[in-house]
Amino acid sequence: MAMFATGLLDLPLELLLEITQLLEYGWDLTAFGVANRRLSEIVNTYLYQQILPKCSNAVLQWIVERGNDDAFARCLKADILAYVDRPITRTALQRAICYGHDQIVERFIKNGVTSFHDEEETGRLAALRQYRNTPLVHAVKEGHIAVARVLVAHGIDSFYSPRNRELLTAAAWEGDLAMMKYLTKEAGLDPSKHSKPALACAARSGQTQATELLLERGANPNLGNESEGLPLAIAANLGQIEIVRLLLAYGTNVNPTPAHQELPIYSAMRAKKGNKVAMISLIADHMNLNLLRTGDDNRVTLLTIAAALGRDELVQELLQEGCYPNHTWSEEALYDNLGSQGPLEWAAEEGYDSIVKMILAHGVIGNGQKPLTRAIQNGKLQVAKVLLNRYSKDYRKKSWFSDLLLSALKHDACFELLMDHGANPTYAEKEGKFLIQHVLESGRPSLAQALLRRGFPLEFPPSTQWNIERSVLLSASRGGVAMLELLFQNGFDLLAAEDDDIQPAINGAIQRGDVPVASFFLNLGFTVPYDDMLPKHISQAARLQSSDSPTEMLLDTLLRSGVDINARDERQRTCIWDAITLYHPNQLNVLLQRGADPRLQDENGDSPLIFASTQIEQPISCYVKCVQILLEWIELHRTELSREELYQELSKAEAGAVRHNNKKIVRMLQRFQRVHFDSV
Repeated sequence: MAMFATGLLDLPLELLLEITQLLEYGWDLTAFGVANRRLSEIVNTYLYQQILPKCSNAVLQWIVERGNDDAFARCLKADILAYVDRPITRTALQRAICYGHDQIVERFIKNGVTSFHDEEETGRLAALRQYRNTPLVHAVKEGHIAVARVLVAHGIDSFYSPRNRELLTAAAWEGDLAMMKYLTKEAGLDPSKHSKPALACAARSGQTQATELLLERGANPNLGNESEGLPLAIAANLGQIEIVRLLLAYGTNVNPTPAHQELPIYSAMRAKKGNKVAMISLIADHMNLNLLRTGDDNRVTLLTIAAALGRDELVQELLQEGCYPNHTWSEEALYDNLGSQGPLEWAAEEGYDSIVKMILAHGVIGNGQKPLTRAIQNGKLQVAKVLLNRYSKDYRKKSWFSDLLLSALKHDACFELLMDHGANPTYAEKEGKFLIQHVLESGRPSLAQALLRRGFPLEFPPSTQWNIERSVLLSASRGGVAMLELLFQNGFDLLAAEDDDIQPAINGAIQRGDVPVASFFLNLGFTVPYDDMLPKHISQAARLQSSDSPTEMLLDTLLRSGVDINARDERQRTCIWDAITLYHPNQLNVLLQRGADPRLQDENGDSPLIFASTQIEQPISCYVKCVQILLEWIELHRTELSREELYQELSKAEAGAVRHNNKKIVRMLQRFQRVHFDSV
């Protein structure tokens, strides 16, 4: 190469420039330029002076995406900004800010590019686009402190601009502690002086550490607004109990005041997730509950708190004072909405049967849907018994009563109690599925046995037999081997089952990676009868993301049942391609040990080795591992392979790896060839 380069340097400069113009691709120019320092200068001069004006948009975008400050400096010397379209320049600045390339951002600013908005654009739409879409907003949202410093130092943006009122809010939403410390300390932003309080945003996004930092820096825990509400209410409604605990420790107000739209404890009662009772208890411990003894609404709230926390004496006292809102909570129409809860519903949900008895003894009508539903859903058997013993005749008249069996699938005792009081499994249906389907799929044989003891067979109503998704066998297979065995013990004739029932059950088990169920059917002699399904099943085994052991078990079961491990799909690919595509080197090892042949080629004439060597997806390390496994297999079977064909395959794999810049794979292939093909 050095001799070649010396010969080139003997050529006239004009001829060398002609050669560079003939080199069409970037890698050819690079190879030509790195041969010698003088050639490099010639190529660079040509690139920047001749080619740059023709592709300046693409070059600038590439520089920003890669963060290549050196290349940007050279391009600026070649006056790249004079050739780039203005919208591209603005977009490039915005991306540089978002990517955190502070040096590139500074170079833009020094060369007169200071905004990513079209300054000539006017009108309301333009104003909306520019509002809260400032350089600092982007830098803060992406967490780039260095970029923020550059923008402020050059006067491009200001922390105190009206458009930047929510910088701290944006950082709090992301939980970016470093940015929040920078904004509150170095920039001097006050956490309590924003149109949308940062504390409320930190609570809404569940950022516990951000919440604590804001409180330490003086954020007002009682500052909210109409759209967000108080931070405590937000955190409680989302079940963020640690944030609730922090806000309470820093003095957030939980007692009724004229400023409250509603008490924060209401948000805990309506929490969408988390331990609602724990939050109610936590907030109640910081409240002066005596303040709730005046006013009808407050007294109802106090009774609800007492019922939710199981405070029998307080409930009894309030009931004697006539606090129970009989006109509100006993109306049947309101029981259709299971979202709201009164004292009876809270006591039923938490299993306080003594409080339920108190409330019912007080004359409250408890035959609505909510109390019993709450008790059944939470497995509160004693409360369910109290309600059913008193109202079972009323319940049997309700259309929703039998459907409660679906709420009791996790609670055997409640399930049986409902049937004992007249709930009919035949009529229970939810989301298009009958109860029997839910029971079979639950994997709980005890529920199925409860049905059988009461004379309900494990079968669907006749009107549903046409739907394959409502096949008893398919549903039982989803419930596991124990459910299948129970089905057969109670008279299900597998030999009489339709093939359209058996095949979906086998296919579903394989797709789920359910080895026991797949083995159950295949070991009984059932196979996959359709030729086009063979490669799909063996490939599915290769795709399993479970540990090696279940994968090996499923593979062995499939192979014993006659499935060909080298079955091909429509592209002539075997299961080996699936293991490589899904980055499963362990599965690849298992497949090779079970007889998968890596010498087979797909419709393009490529082997698995070539396929793995030419991948560009991430993570590339998995493909490296796959190539290593394939080379180990070749090493083990080298005496059985054609030397010439193997050399051609390795050469093609190397060429593909070079083309896709897979350097580690290139080195592995070259090393393997040096060891085994020095004589070629």
